[in-house]
Amino acid sequence: MSLAVLLAKHQLSHLEAVLRAAAIDLDIAADLTDADLQSLGIALGDRKRLLRALAGASQAIRPDGERRMLTACFIDLAGFTALSTQLDPEELRRAVGEYQQLATRVIGEWQGAVAQYLGDGVLAYFGYPRAHEDDAERAVRATVAIVEGTGKLSVAGRPLRARCGIATGLVVVGGVVASELVAGSVAVGEAPNRAARLQGHAAPGDVVVDAATRRLLGPGVQLEELGEVAFKGFSAPVGCWRVSGTAAAPARFQAPDVSSELVGREKEAAVLRDAWRSACDGRGRSVVVSGEPGIGKSRLAGEACANASESGAASLLLQGSPHHTATDHYPLRHALEVHGARTGDPKSLEDRLAGWMAEFARLDAPSALTRAKGLAPLFEGGGTAASHALREQLVELVCDAASKRPVLVLVEDAHWIDPSTSEWLRALAAALRSRRVLLIATTRPEKTIATQLRADTEVPLEQLAPAAAHALVDRATHGNSLPRRVVDAIVQRGGGVPLYLEEIARAVVEAESRGAATVDVPETLQASLLSRFDRLGTARELLQLASVIGRSFDVDLLAALAGTDAPDVLASLDRVAQAGLVLPPREQGPREWTFKHALIRESAYSTLLLSARRELHGRLADLIAARGSGDSGRAEAAAWHLTAAGRSREAIEAWNVAGASAARRGAAGEAQQHYEQALALIRGQAAGPERDAQELAQLLKLGPLVMMARGVGVPVSIEIYERARELSLHAGTPAQRFSIAFGLWYSYEHQGRTAQQAAMLQAMREMAAASGDPREQLQVHHAEWETLLNRGELQATIRAADAGLALYDPRDRPLYLRHFGGHDPAVCALSYRGAAQWSLGQSQLARRTFDEALERATQASDLGSRLIATITLGGLCFMGREPERMLAVVPPLLEDCRRAGFATGILTLAIGWANAMLGREHDLAQMHRTVEGLRRHGVRIRLAYYELVLADTLRLHADVAGGLQQVARSRDLASTYSDATVAAKIGLVEGDLHLLAGNEERALQCWRETLDVCRRYGSVFLELDAALRIARVEERQGRSSSAAGTVEKLLLQRLDRDERGAIVEDARRWLAGKIAGQADTPSSASNRQR
Repeated sequence: MSLAVLLAKHQLSHLEAVLRAAAIDLDIAADLTDADLQSLGIALGDRKRLLRALAGASQAIRPDGERRMLTACFIDLAGFTALSTQLDPEELRRAVGEYQQLATRVIGEWQGAVAQYLGDGVLAYFGYPRAHEDDAERAVRATVAIVEGTGKLSVAGRPLRARCGIATGLVVVGGVVASELVAGSVAVGEAPNRAARLQGHAAPGDVVVDAATRRLLGPGVQLEELGEVAFKGFSAPVGCWRVSGTAAAPARFQAPDVSSELVGREKEAAVLRDAWRSACDGRGRSVVVSGEPGIGKSRLAGEACANASESGAASLLLQGSPHHTATDHYPLRHALEVHGARTGDPKSLEDRLAGWMAEFARLDAPSALTRAKGLAPLFEGGGTAASHALREQLVELVCDAASKRPVLVLVEDAHWIDPSTSEWLRALAAALRSRRVLLIATTRPEKTIATQLRADTEVPLEQLAPAAAHALVDRATHGNSLPRRVVDAIVQRGGGVPLYLEEIARAVVEAESRGAATVDVPETLQASLLSRFDRLGTARELLQLASVIGRSFDVDLLAALAGTDAPDVLASLDRVAQAGLVLPPREQGPREWTFKHALIRESAYSTLLLSARRELHGRLADLIAARGSGDSGRAEAAAWHLTAAGRSREAIEAWNVAGASAARRGAAGEAQQHYEQALALIRGQAAGPERDAQELAQLLKLGPLVMMARGVGVPVSIEIYERARELSLHAGTPAQRFSIAFGLWYSYEHQGRTAQQAAMLQAMREMAAASGDPREQLQVHHAEWETLLNRGELQATIRAADAGLALYDPRDRPLYLRHFGGHDPAVCALSYRGAAQWSLGQSQLARRTFDEALERATQASDLGSRLIATITLGGLCFMGREPERMLAVVPPLLEDCRRAGFATGILTLAIGWANAMLGREHDLAQMHRTVEGLRRHGVRIRLAYYELVLADTLRLHADVAGGLQQVARSRDLASTYSDATVAAKIGLVEGDLHLLAGNEERALQCWRETLDVCRRYGSVFLELDAALRIARVEERQGRSSSAAGTVEKLLLQRLDRDERGAIVEDARRWLAGKIAGQADTPSSASNRQR
């Protein structure tokens, strides 16, 4: 609708020339006041007609309606039915007309809108079609004036009495039009109905408000509590308050533009300054600033940025995104795009990296290009090895930059960073201790970013104290002296949140700049922002569209969504930026704008109808898809928008595409999140065979990933496979049912649920026999070699592994990774065969077997298989007392697992033991926490081993009591769950603890029992280790020792001459000394045993 059409519709065309001459069009017409029109020389009657017409004109701007908070008032005449039976209809009509004219005039004066005349009733809105910051208080003041004014009216000598109910809540306005509507639209929601019920409950002459309205009222309104009332049709009682009085309305005041100076954060700023000074001195620090949205995290971090800039430091600014929480390294990818756009938008990632590194690390062009060529392929993917290398090189790059000048790394909204970025920042936090680097991360309090990054310092931001809040308002208005009641109202409604206070103060300034008749003191930030949105005119719709894209939005994407040209979008965005709602790019070149605060974006988004949101998200998904898949974050963004659009089928496919992409990059944490998103959508579909089949397929994608990322046997993996088994009874294929049986066998085996494990293994045998599929037969052998090794059947383990390897076809490897435990069965077979070979005394053969297993897994960039091989090999390092070898194989895997989102507790446990054996620093408390966590997760078949590792570490700490307690737990678990892999080692550790306590006879008893266990299972090296311990003690005691003969026999008859390892070499030294007549001294024996 144009201004000319509006004027013609209301017989006001003669005013068009006057309005055009004053450059007034519809975008600002609704802001006109009676004083404005009077200044243009427009007559009183025309002024009133024009203002009434403009009050309803906003509906033409938003024809489909919107969601917004609104205060509804319902006013009627008390005793009207009785009057209608006693008075002449004409008299009654005159009286009602006077009362309605009074109500209409007063509501207009307080800038509300009459929605409907319903007989003697009047329904009015405050907050639509134009919002104000204090709409609830306006509604109260207007209705109080109406009630008082009505009391001065009479008919046939009888005074009229009005009453009113006021309620505030979320409504949908627009899109529903009826002929009796004065404002042009009806508000649909609970608030108007609640207002009508409150009006019925009010006594004549009273105004009654609900709880939501009460919360928005300032001290200028006095209330009397009436208690709760159970209204028919409402699910819960409604709290009621009677307005008992109002203070005088605020007068006009002057206020200049708002500033955002840092106020009330002196202590927190001092912490950051100290951290910066420490970093500049070469003692790097990591700081996490946490607090609720709007509390001032970014403002505080901005102080650190200013300090860094003044000192000529290098800065790396990263921004988390809620739409890319599972896109690996998204904040850095995005920073590179912004830098590339600023410097000429180079097309290739290599060029972007080179340009950024040259500037950030002060590299010359050839050096930057060389490093970029090595770094760019790692960004493009290539598995866990590439991810690990990428993280290392990024840390190295920051450290290189810090060698030339201090470096500030600022991560905004760290609660939205992806797992890959989290691991990189954790590595950076660990590496910066002796570097000139300060790492600052801002986060919301519900996220444990400080723990994840292992930050040195956490700075929690609380709400400002009242004195600081008053100071902020004073500074925000540049010290202008505002009426005390106005400042008090701002402070009260700001709630101590700096963003609220700043934005409310800005609205006050804008109200004065418009020459408003009354001071708009906002009651909430949402109302403040909504009032500013309404003053944007046509740019308001653009702001809403931008909110659908996200906190940051690309101009070209926004233009495509709006169906207009980018120059027009930029012109509108300039207006929005002038209003202080969005921020333009920091430098020339980039096309990405940002909402000034996340809450501004959320407020704009909240005004859209749910149907409009779905449509816009769908259009965005289509636009992103049309742009292609070059950006690794686009798949996730498309999936997110498709989900919000309600296009579940497409969203499921998109989440699965994103999940598969993440899995190929070795980002298991991201892949799991994507697959779980798809699963949630599937479960939200209508029940039926199709949904069951989809859910079953999705569970089988998720199961192996969860096993490898979070551990086999954790409750969630069993839940996945048991649900899959339930679905497979009527929706599964034979191949799916076999995969489920394997998953359940694997989970039950790790939980020590022997009967269920055996049942699943038998089911697998029957299904494999029926299908004749060699791949299924291989997995039967897979289950057998694991079961057999746990039972201590070493030769049978080797036969089962060899049988599986004979059936293995490398071309089937992707199938095995997707459906059978998330790892390569060939790597697993080699690992278990190597473990059995070692136990049988074939250490050199076992070493070659493990070398082959690790080579296969590493060449294929297969983290799950590397994990299987390394954990198995690490167990042998523990059994064989080889901490150096443990530290050679486990730590490199640890970082890759962290990067991929895998559970790492058992790796840190192994590393801790190895460091303790070598007298190096280790975290015993963390080792305790790891074992406690494994107990809670329900893992049983390997828990005896983990308990024993902790027991041996406690021995190294001379904690005999604690160590024996752990040994007892390990022994009980090994006995209960028939875990033969650890049975022999238990006696060795227990004996060592008794020896440490000075109880040699108890130690000898433990070691002699170990000899029996080793001979029963054929564990040659552990038998040698036990016999060596016995021989040493008995020799020291001067006894004749049969164990010495056992040592000699094992070394000279059972073991090959080329066997190596700590146990063999220790025994050979002892035997050589014995032969030479040089018995060990107690001290030297003790040292060697350690």
